[in-house]
Amino acid sequence: MRFGGADVDQVRQGIGTDTRIGPRFLYPGIGYGGSCFPKDLSAYRAVARDCGYDFRLLEEVMRINDEQQDRFIRKVRSALWTIKGKRLGVLGLAFKGGTDDIRESPAISIVNG
Repeated sequence: MRFGGADVDQVRQGIGTDTRIGPRFLYPGIGYGGSCFPKDLSAYRAVARDCGYDFRLLEEVMRINDEQQDRFIRKVRSALWTIKGKRLGVLGLAFKGGTDDIRESPAISIVNG
């Protein structure tokens, strides 16, 4: 799978060779979610602001994550022309495979959108 010119599988395999990370949860999706990661990023942003640091990279990561969900919804609307009156099935509401945890799941935002 290619994304923005990069082969996502090669990137995933490369990052997964780091034993501190591992390959288990490095699968691309609509965006990140979960109960910890979004909260941690918000905390890092708050600390950076309190220290007077303009953490633009982190701001951009958070913006892109939000934009991915909007972009997906636009693609669905474009493909179907209209969603009104149609029934759509959604699989995989959890924020990662192999769990039933739907806290901060990007899929929930997409369904609500």
